Amino acid sequence: MADETANEAQEPKKSKMKLILIIVPVLLALGAGAYFFLLKGDGTETAVTTTTVLEEGEVIEVGDLTVTLADQQLRYAKVGIAVVLSTVADSGVVGKKVPLIQDAAITVLSHFTAAQLLTDTGLDDLRGELTDATRALFPDGEVMRVVLTELVVQ
Repeated sequence: MADETANEAQEPKKSKMKLILIIVPVLLALGAGAYFFLLKGDGTETAVTTTTVLEEGEVIEVGDLTVTLADQQLRYAKVGIAVVLSTVADSGVVGKKVPLIQDAAITVLSHFTAAQLLTDTGLDDLRGELTDATRALFPDGEVMRVVLTELVVQ
């Protein structure tokens, strides 16, 4: 008889422990879910960023370059280049780096063939690649774009 009363006393303790072991993780999961969905949001919000629309400002003449092209035969291109700065750019800082712009331009130009330079799409590609190479030298947005002032292919 003593054994029966001991078993009856332990049964409610076991059932309460099972109930606690089930309820606590469920409450933790619900709390975590509420935190992520209510307090943190669903992740679809976008950060509000202010973008400044830069306007074109001063134009700096880089100069004329004569470059050997990537043709099988010996072909040359004489190209005049200028950079269009943003209105917030300091032309003095950009002017001091003209030799770097020329070096980047020679590297870009030497990969083009005469046939490419004689097409409208080739010229657009050249302007784009020159702009990308020059912007890499000025990561703060000083250069808006590169323009061609002269092009002679021989």
